[in-house]
Amino acid sequence: MLTSAQLDYGEMLLQLGAERPAADLLLAAARTSSGEKRLGARLVPLYRHLAQTTELAFVVNGEARVATPSEVFRMTPGRLLIIERGVYHAQIPAVAAPGHRVLWVHLSRTTAGLVDSVYTSPSIGGFSYQLTELPGRTDVENIGAAIVAELGGKQWGYQNAVASLLKYLAYVLVRRLPHSRVADALQRETPIPPVGDERTWEILEAALRFCDSNYRSGITRSDVAEAVGYSARHLGQLMSTHLGHSLSGHLQNLRMLEARRLLERSSLPIREIATAVGYVDPAHFTRAFRQATGLSPRTYRRRLAGI
Repeated sequence: MLTSAQLDYGEMLLQLGAERPAADLLLAAARTSSGEKRLGARLVPLYRHLAQTTELAFVVNGEARVATPSEVFRMTPGRLLIIERGVYHAQIPAVAAPGHRVLWVHLSRTTAGLVDSVYTSPSIGGFSYQLTELPGRTDVENIGAAIVAELGGKQWGYQNAVASLLKYLAYVLVRRLPHSRVADALQRETPIPPVGDERTWEILEAALRFCDSNYRSGITRSDVAEAVGYSARHLGQLMSTHLGHSLSGHLQNLRMLEARRLLERSSLPIREIATAVGYVDPAHFTRAFRQATGLSPRTYRRRLAGI
């Protein structure tokens, strides 16, 4: 007989095998986020560490962000983030919501670890997390490695391959729930930035929120800086120091994610998609898309269609 907590985890784990568009499969790859390049240390993000094996993360409720040295991933329900071994990353406080719950799945050989992390405002409870181990015989580490390889290679049929791997992984993990054990009791922290950094965090949060709302209109780093009352140079330095990547890079990542979604779920011409994500010049958009994905927009769409 499963406990209520095990039943709750079972429902969440089945989300791994849910159908989702390719644009909602996010990959933090080691080749673009070197293990030697760490996140900035001045702010205190949540659940900050180096991935020792493949990790998967998805939001159960609310909205969260996961920062790596090369990108900040906006996590909303439905999106799944796969983190390759060797990538430094951290869960950071919500931007558009007052709190969030994220389930992390660590795939280590034959044992999977579930880290259930919940963030609320410090005045309510701060940040809490609990580790539960799911032992078994199936080599789940290799399943994770296969998912990373498919997402990184983007060969024909990769989306269906990833969907099948995730569904199989979900079934394997759910079967293990009757044998699960709590490895670390509930831990609580109060994620308040160090003295003197409160203003910095407010500025970064405002900048990320402005980017979310306006990247489609073709804003530049100067527009973001003006919106938060800082110079572009100073804001860029804050982003690089505390989140490990550039403001321009963050804007491009947002645009590429939306472009992938439109290429998959609409029949809009490439020129119109370029405009919809903030590019005036379609050729500039095509170059940026190829640099980000390794494929031209046209080839990306054909590959998704199985052509």
